[in-house]
Amino acid sequence: MKPGIALVALAAASTACTELDVLSGSRPDLPWSPLAPRGTALTRSSEVPPYEVSTALAGGSLELVTDLPAAPADCAVDRPPALCADDDGDGLVDEWEDVVLDRFRPFVRIDKGDPLHIDGEGRVASVGRVVPVVAGDGSARIRLFLVLGYSRDYGRCTFGSHLGDSERVVLDLLPGASTDGSARLIGAYTAAHEGSGRDTSRLFEGDEIAALEYADDPATGEPRWAVYSSRAKHATYATAALCEANGSWIFCGDEDCASGRSLDPPNELLMPVVNAGEPDAPRAEEMMDEPVWEDVAFCGGLGHGDGSCASPLREKLLSDPFSPEI
Repeated sequence: MKPGIALVALAAASTACTELDVLSGSRPDLPWSPLAPRGTALTRSSEVPPYEVSTALAGGSLELVTDLPAAPADCAVDRPPALCADDDGDGLVDEWEDVVLDRFRPFVRIDKGDPLHIDGEGRVASVGRVVPVVAGDGSARIRLFLVLGYSRDYGRCTFGSHLGDSERVVLDLLPGASTDGSARLIGAYTAAHEGSGRDTSRLFEGDEIAALEYADDPATGEPRWAVYSSRAKHATYATAALCEANGSWIFCGDEDCASGRSLDPPNELLMPVVNAGEPDAPRAEEMMDEPVWEDVAFCGGLGHGDGSCASPLREKLLSDPFSPEI
C-alpha cells in the first residue's frame, strides 16, 4: 500500500472507531458500585436462620469466614433442613454456594472509554457454578466458575462486534475445617480473548496470587476482589498493567483498561449473580434471559438470529483451566 493511501486508511479507521450508531447516548441503569444497589445470590426465606459471614485478607489472599458448614452432613448436625439443602446434588450446601458466589464475585472495573457507559440498552449480569473437585495432589478443593455477561461486544475499529459477551473468571478455593465453611483463594484464572489467536488468559497460583487486587466493599467494609475489563471487548485482566501490556499490530487494537475506582461517575460494577447449579440439576435456567445450560450462543438478551453472538454459557461453566481433564 502506498504511504498516502495508508494514511487515508488509518484516518478512516480512526473515524470508524467512534461510530457507535447503535447507542442511544444515555447512561444505562447498571449496578455501578458503590453508588448503586447491587444484586446478590442470596435468596433466604424467613425459615433460614442467620449465620456469620465475613471476608478478610490472610497472607495477601482473600479468605471467607463463616460458621455455615459447606457439607450437608456437617450442616445438618445442628441446622434446620431448609438451610442445609443440596438441591443440585454436588455435595455442597446450596446456601453455602450462594455465599461463596456473593463474596468472591469481583468488582469489575470498566474502562472510562467503554461504550457501555453510554449504551442505553446496556445490560450486565453474571452466573456462577460452585463445585467440589480433587486436585492433582489428592487434596480437596472448591472450584468457582463465574461468567460475566455483557449485552454486547462492541468490537474495535468497527471490527469483531457481536451481540452478547460472555467473559469469565475461575477461582481455586482451599476449604477449611469441615466444622465450618471457611475457604481461602489459592488460585485465580482470568480469561482474555479465550481460545482466540490473541488469547492472553492467565493463571495465578503460588506467589503470583499476590498480584491480585482488592478494594474495600462500601456495603460491608470488607475486602473484595477487583478485576479490569478491557475497553469495548471486555476481556478480563487481574490488573490494569497486565491489560495495557497487550498491544496489537492492528491500528487501535491495543487493550485499554480503567486505571482504578472512580466515583464521579463510577466505573466499577458489581454484577448481580445467579447460581447455575449443575447441568443435571440446575438452580438457574437463565441469565439475562438467555439459557444457562443449553448449548446455544449467548446473545446478551438482545435476540437470537439478529447477528453473531458469543459462545454458550454452558461451556464456560464446565471447562476447568486448573484441571483440563475434569
